[in-house]
Amino acid sequence: MLLNLKADTVALVRITLIAIGFLIPIKAFNLHMILGILRGGGDTRFSFILEFLGVWGIGVPMAVFAGLYLKLNLPVVYLLVGLEEVVKFVLTGLRFRSGKWINDLTRNEKIEEK
Repeated sequence: MLLNLKADTVALVRITLIAIGFLIPIKAFNLHMILGILRGGGDTRFSFILEFLGVWGIGVPMAVFAGLYLKLNLPVVYLLVGLEEVVKFVLTGLRFRSGKWINDLTRNEKIEEK
C-alpha cells in the first residue's frame, strides 16, 4: 500500500467517496443548467441568486451546524451540505420548465429603433 493509513481512515474515505458519488450526477445537472442553459439564455439574475443563497443560505450553515454543533462524521456532513444541490436541482428544473429563463440576447434595441 502506498500510504500507511489506519483502517478506520480507509473506511471513512470509502464511505465519503460513496457519498460523493451520489451527489455527482446532481452537481453535474446543476452545472449544466445554471452555467449553460440559464445563463446562456440570459437569466443571470436568477442564476446568481440561486447560487448565492444555495451556498450561503444552505451549504455553509448546514456544514457549520452538522459539523461543529452536531459533531457528525464527514460523509454525513457532506450529504447534508449536498442538500444545497438537491434544492438547486429542483429549482432549476422548475425554472427551466417555466420558460422564464429565455431571453432574446440577439436583438439590439438601438438598431431596432432606426
